[in-house]
Amino acid sequence: DYFAAASLSDGALTATGVVTDTTLIFGSGAEVLFSVPDGTSRTYTLKLWINRNLPSGADGKLIAFTIDPNNHAPTDAIGSAFAPANAVASSPIRLDVIATKLVVRGVDPALVVVPAGVKVGIRVQALDVSGNLDLDYEGQQPLVFSGANVALSGHRPTATDFGGGSKPFGEETPVTFTDGISASTTLALYRAESASIKATHGLITTDQ
Repeated sequence: DYFAAASLSDGALTATGVVTDTTLIFGSGAEVLFSVPDGTSRTYTLKLWINRNLPSGADGKLIAFTIDPNNHAPTDAIGSAFAPANAVASSPIRLDVIATKLVVRGVDPALVVVPAGVKVGIRVQALDVSGNLDLDYEGQQPLVFSGANVALSGHRPTATDFGGGSKPFGEETPVTFTDGISASTTLALYRAESASIKATHGLITTDQ
């Protein structure tokens, strides 16, 4: 679920691997992939490509690998066996999802038409370019809401901050996030129009 592809290279030749949940498989054993002359050594480079769409909760996961020449790197009868040795473990790799956009969703997905002046609840999600949730996007974040206009009566659209106070659109509205998802925030829209609500925090904003 985490890796899309893998390759193994000695600098001159590269083999593409088959990725499963627990193993990386290179070759079928029917032909020689690499060869090392007797009494010499060679360095191999393993490369892994991470999936764009990761499992839920992937942000912050630590990934490590072990290579055990005694049973994890079998050789076919056409080649020599590895000399007995201790397993080698890699240093952990931390997956780090970094938010690049904010997505505004209604608390009630079925509520798409809201009468003017009626309050509606929303939540904001912090996602990366592939739609993975940034679990480190936490605490009070100063969002600026936009996308709705002032009513002919002069009423400005508002959003509630973390303390329950109403802030007009266009002004910073502190909203509390936990694991990349905001607490429910209430909007009040007063103008009869089709509005696409945006949330912005610095350079991170809502796609249109």
